[in-house]
Amino acid sequence: MNFKEQFNQNIKDFYWKKRKEKIVKNFYSACMQFKAIMEDENGICEYQLTGWRKNTMGYRGIGQSSGLYSKLRSKSTLELSNTDCVFDHVVGATLCGATVEEKIKEVNYNIQKLIDEWIFDNLYLWGTIKVSKIEHKKDNILRNKNTLDQKINFEHYKIISVSDLVPD
Repeated sequence: MNFKEQFNQNIKDFYWKKRKEKIVKNFYSACMQFKAIMEDENGICEYQLTGWRKNTMGYRGIGQSSGLYSKLRSKSTLELSNTDCVFDHVVGATLCGATVEEKIKEVNYNIQKLIDEWIFDNLYLWGTIKVSKIEHKKDNILRNKNTLDQKINFEHYKIISVSDLVPD
């Protein structure tokens, strides 16, 4: 089972029930910021797009910059203190933002349609796992090189696989 399947089966309902209003309001706001960037006919705001993908949508798009903890952790974190652990965004903030950008364009900026029909099943895009600081080093995770499918199958992790994860 990949990360998306595990997240959707185990934790998305919890976050939706607990934080739906916050998620929807922040997502709507971030989408409207994207629309403003794209409607800038003079290209003045174009430099904002990279920051929007990573920060505005990728980290803060649902009002939770720390992401949504999937309650999955690497086995190596079991014996570590919290100060030796990190919550890693499995999909990555930039790819999360780029994925949402594609969906916004696909529905022709119908943000309400995304809220009504898409976001609930795609909360995993903001999902995190707990890993050790060593596992989180740049030499152990390929960054900005993989597709969404590769990332949800943990192909960007050099020393972690789906079978290395345990419930928290």
